[in-house]
Amino acid sequence: WTTKLQRECEEIQGIGKTYNAGTTFTCIKIHKEFFDVAWIGDSTAKIISYPSGEDPEKSYIMWKTKDHDARNTEDIARLEDYYKRTGPNGKYQFRNKFAWDIYAKNPTTIGNIKSRQFSLLHHTTYPRIRDGLNMTRSLGHAGAYSIPMGFERDVIPRDPNGKYKIIAGTDGFWQVMSEQDEKTVNASLQNGAPELCSIARQRWNQAWTHEPPNPKQRQENVKLPKWNHDDVGVAVWHNFQN
Repeated sequence: WTTKLQRECEEIQGIGKTYNAGTTFTCIKIHKEFFDVAWIGDSTAKIISYPSGEDPEKSYIMWKTKDHDARNTEDIARLEDYYKRTGPNGKYQFRNKFAWDIYAKNPTTIGNIKSRQFSLLHHTTYPRIRDGLNMTRSLGHAGAYSIPMGFERDVIPRDPNGKYKIIAGTDGFWQVMSEQDEKTVNASLQNGAPELCSIARQRWNQAWTHEPPNPKQRQENVKLPKWNHDDVGVAVWHNFQN
């Protein structure tokens, strides 16, 4: 089904090739004895285990996706190798450009993390960019980032009698959630998808302390510009009784 979905997203009938348009995708199939996860892109999924009942402080993340982004060095190497072998006499040339992104250090402080933009340059119009993406894999984009590698899949064993909570979210959700939130906001069974989305959206709109790599550039009361706000999407499942 993953290959079929990839092909359907590469070209749409009546529209054509999906250049410069795409989406990440994460699917978790829940079985009695295992979780079957397939993902492409950086919409992170985390499986939280509760060995001591509902107490979020005693929970832990038993598994999470390895995102297809600038921190995935294996993906970067494979993507670069693929387009080096298809160019410059092939259809595309490839460019890997350094950039910056934000992340939450804690609920009130943001920092900067290294990111990259991956661009495909059509050989007949070089250097005009034919397509670009700040991830290493994605649906759409006419297959430019899915054909080289496709979906990643993992099967995670589970205790049939164990208690779990799964959170799958867009990067716009995880960017403003910090490690301090793991055992409080995220692991709380009171917080379903609507509550988590609301918390993330509030954080995009709040004033932050900004701590960039250079400590001398630290700033208070920094608000992220609206044009820089990312989409927030969250799906939640748990097997506790309501």
